[in-house]
Amino acid sequence: MAKEALDKGELQMAAQAYAQVLQEDSQNPGALAGLARCYLASGDAERAEQTLKLVPPEHQNHEDVVSARAALSLSAQAVDQAALQGLTAKVLADPADKQARLDLASALAAAGEPGQAIDHLLEIIKQDRNWNEAAARKQLLTLFEALGPADVLVSQGRRRLSALLFA
Repeated sequence: MAKEALDKGELQMAAQAYAQVLQEDSQNPGALAGLARCYLASGDAERAEQTLKLVPPEHQNHEDVVSARAALSLSAQAVDQAALQGLTAKVLADPADKQARLDLASALAAAGEPGQAIDHLLEIIKQDRNWNEAAARKQLLTLFEALGPADVLVSQGRRRLSALLFA
């Protein structure tokens, strides 16, 4: 119920549901990760990070925790609208500028535009898969983790990545 509310953007309802689970099991990794995502969605990255620190060591690799941590990492790359437009203009002016494209992809991911971010990251990989120690591939995998394995963009992106790498 909490995850469904979070997916719908009903942050207060989701946070209450996660808090209720945590009253029963204060170390529940799924509930801690979900609550962290609620904080992140409300713009409180600091509280999201504090919440993730409450996850016990044995649950650090829990799928929801890894995903929430990746989303937190991506959120740190957020830029304002003017900077986003500037990065877009820079990429349009020089499509081969891989650093500008990587910066744009990171900003788009942080701005809640994962599909566009995936497109730009795959374009970098298409141009030069090993550029900057495979920075685009690493960023793409972080984005996939943040979205979670069930997200349709992840399955589509993985297929497109495989086609590029094994073509």
